[in-house]
Amino acid sequence: MFIRAALVLSLCAQVCVAYAQDSRKPPKRAETPFSVFVTATPDDHVEQIEEARVELAKRLGKNKKWFRLVDSAEEAEIVVDLSAYWTRSERRYMSTWGVVPPTEGGQPDKTQIIEIITYHSIRGEVGFFGAKRIVEASKKRNERGRAKDAVKNFVSELERIVKQEYWALMARREAMLKSS
Repeated sequence: MFIRAALVLSLCAQVCVAYAQDSRKPPKRAETPFSVFVTATPDDHVEQIEEARVELAKRLGKNKKWFRLVDSAEEAEIVVDLSAYWTRSERRYMSTWGVVPPTEGGQPDKTQIIEIITYHSIRGEVGFFGAKRIVEASKKRNERGRAKDAVKNFVSELERIVKQEYWALMARREAMLKSS
C-alpha cells in the first residue's frame, strides 16, 4: 500500500514538474544560443533559394541572443533546409467608390488598376533534435522583389518557434549532454 502511494505521488510530481517547465515563459535570451546550420535543397528557382539561404545565414548569425551558426548539420541543434520559393500577385483596383477587389467576371465598372502587389514566399523544413516542422514566410512587395525579402519574416517565425518550444529544447539539450 505504501509503495503504491509513493509511486502515485512520484508520478504526480513528474507531471507537475513537466507542466511547470512548459508553462514558464522563455527568457529574453537563450542561456547558450542554439547552434544552427542552414542548407538548401531546391527543386527549382535554384538562384533565388541560394540567395535566400545566404541571407538567412547572415540574419541568423546577427541574432546572437538565440542562434549561432555552425559549419555542419552534425554539430547543429537546429537544421534549416530551404526547399521552395514562389510568388503570387494580386491586383488592386480603384473605382469611384475607392479600392475594390476584382469581380469574378473581370474588372468592376469604371475602374483602373492602381497597383500590383507581389508576395515573395519561401518554405523550409526546420529540424529540432530530430523533430521536424515546416516553416513558410512571405513578404509583400510592389512588383519587384526577391526571395531574400521573405527571409526577415522567416527568421522571426523561427525565433517565435524556438521561444515557444524553449523548455522542451533545453530538456533535449541537457539529455544529449548527459548521454555524451
